[in-house]
Amino acid sequence: SADFDMVATAILIQRTSGGSLAPILSGVAKTIRDRHLFRAEVAALTSRERYSAIVLAGFPLLLTALLNLMLPETFGRLFTDPVGRMILAVALVADATGYFLIKRATRLEV
Repeated sequence: SADFDMVATAILIQRTSGGSLAPILSGVAKTIRDRHLFRAEVAALTSRERYSAIVLAGFPLLLTALLNLMLPETFGRLFTDPVGRMILAVALVADATGYFLIKRATRLEV
């Protein structure tokens, strides 16, 4: 991991240059803590958008299921008619595309 690499590099530099290892490791530990805190903060700031993606992707699926239960004779044609199936396929692709675009937009490399 990047944290282990940082510790190993600090130890190797200390071995070549000499000096006390304690302050170096203390600084590395602080850097690692700060990085973890930053990642947690970024995750908290993007959580609303990530949950919005789930809701926005799930709502059309839930609505389709509910309408099919409430109006099976009318809404059921989407599942039996070839044109209805095509509409459902396009809607599913659009829904999945939107979900993955939102997920990609909220994914930050830190």
